[in-house]
Amino acid sequence: MSETQIDLIKRGKGSGSDPTKFIRSDGADGYSLATPPGGSVAETTSRIFRSTNQVIPNATYTAVIFDSISYDNGGMINLGAQPTRITVPAGASGRYLVGCGCNFVANATGYRQVLVKVNASIVFALVTQPGNQAAVNPDAEFALSTMYNLVAGDYVEMLVLQTSGGNLNLQFVSGRSPVFWMALIGAATASSLSAYTAIIGDGTTNPWVVTHNLGTTNITVVIRLTSTGEIIEGTVTIVNTNSISINFAFENIPTSNQYTVVILGR
Repeated sequence: MSETQIDLIKRGKGSGSDPTKFIRSDGADGYSLATPPGGSVAETTSRIFRSTNQVIPNATYTAVIFDSISYDNGGMINLGAQPTRITVPAGASGRYLVGCGCNFVANATGYRQVLVKVNASIVFALVTQPGNQAAVNPDAEFALSTMYNLVAGDYVEMLVLQTSGGNLNLQFVSGRSPVFWMALIGAATASSLSAYTAIIGDGTTNPWVVTHNLGTTNITVVIRLTSTGEIIEGTVTIVNTNSISINFAFENIPTSNQYTVVILGR
């Protein structure tokens, strides 16, 4: 009977009397949590949360400040010194699954945005939604996850943005808001694809220079309306391997934080 055919029904003593393993349906020991099929994998996972509301100012990207740890396997958390960060520990470079969740207090004005940033520079996951969804999502609830290659010393942060016109609470909801987590799931992928995201617009600047630091001119640029995701046209000029210039028609000159620019490089 193969490992995929058996039923691992519970933990306990199997025929080998190892209490760390699952009992197989044929009575023998199954695999242990510490040594899954295919070899041993050291667990490098963490999950943090905030146990109170956090006031988020209007139109300001704000890092979520966490105060509690659900678990920290691998030494990724230091809430005393760095309460916004999850950091990749020494010897644990690889491909990570990163995710977060949060709720804003209900308010129909403007839009809400949640993003994950690495090393305070590269945005590698972002979700935006309008605030006027009272019928389907009154508290602007977000859940976001993605995979990303990280090396020892890299750190990730969860940032939020709201444009209600005044302060708005990111609210504590037991078990799901705000939460932030990361888990090592394997070796770094072979793909050399990198990404950079920037929020642009001030009502006057045109053209707009975006410094992405991807080190290549082999790039793809997508410009979207931050509030809805609608594609926006602009003339892109490659300045060098680390920056581009975007020129907009007069009627499309972006107002404050109006456009999101996503740059993919290989």
